[in-house]
Amino acid sequence: MKKTRNNLIELAILTALIASVVVTLTFQSGRVQRVSRPTQLSVILREPDSPLWFNTRQGMEQAAADLVADLRFLPPSSYNDGWAQADLIRRDSDGGADAFIITAAAPLALGPQLTDLTQKPVVALESPLEGALAQITVDDEALGSALAQALLEDWTGGTVLLIDVSQRGTAAARRLESARQVLETAGIPLEYRAMPVSQLTEKLPRLTSQTAAHYVLTFDGAATAQAAQAKEDSALTCALYGVGSGSTTAALLEQGTLSAAAVWSDYAAGYLAVSQAVSIYHSPIDVPQQTVPFSVIREEDIYEPEVEALLFPVIS
Repeated sequence: MKKTRNNLIELAILTALIASVVVTLTFQSGRVQRVSRPTQLSVILREPDSPLWFNTRQGMEQAAADLVADLRFLPPSSYNDGWAQADLIRRDSDGGADAFIITAAAPLALGPQLTDLTQKPVVALESPLEGALAQITVDDEALGSALAQALLEDWTGGTVLLIDVSQRGTAAARRLESARQVLETAGIPLEYRAMPVSQLTEKLPRLTSQTAAHYVLTFDGAATAQAAQAKEDSALTCALYGVGSGSTTAALLEQGTLSAAAVWSDYAAGYLAVSQAVSIYHSPIDVPQQTVPFSVIREEDIYEPEVEALLFPVIS
């Protein structure tokens, strides 16, 4: 709980930030509503819409209701399809979007071509993106390090398997690299495997057997969910550490499927993304990067009030 308690001040600051944004933009949008239509926001996802997006989407929809905006959610046909995302941006830019919120599958490839795809303002959510006027992110290096430290607290010997399902430059890739450095410095034996997330449930049992892995680390919500499914289906005995949110993560921790999980208020991240998109559409200037605080939690932390606020946001 040390990490959680240390983040209470940061979480309070984030809450105050959201409140100030609401007050400012509600006043602005009240004027905008009388002279124009709602702001049209296109949200480019990096995976087919899934329950993992529930809290984020609820935060976005609440902000859209508060700030007079219409949302259009555009998922690619398959997970982490950067080409499909680029096509969606190009088509929706021509189709009337006022601004974009993008969770980039391949930020290093998408960033340099962003201005060719659209001249509309862009907010990057999760992974920083070149050309975006606002960035809503977690401190991924700190998150990867904290997740590795949680594993080190439990480590009694054996190999750690790092699972990579993302492209370079993504939030998950930065988390993995940070965790790898911490574990290597501690002298922990490591194995590394990269694969599409769609193959993880099928391949994880064989991988843990081949590498004799006692511990498995994943670095985004979809990979953690797939690894948890594999662990339950195949009764794997390895300890699993990952990233999650909401009731699903709480259940996995409570059942012992997850030993620890990094969580943050994805509801707040979604709210901030929409509020910044509305703001930069009406005043297209660069705004400071907003870093959402996170906590690494275990089963015993689930029902602490501050953790419940992260996992189960109150939606008005």
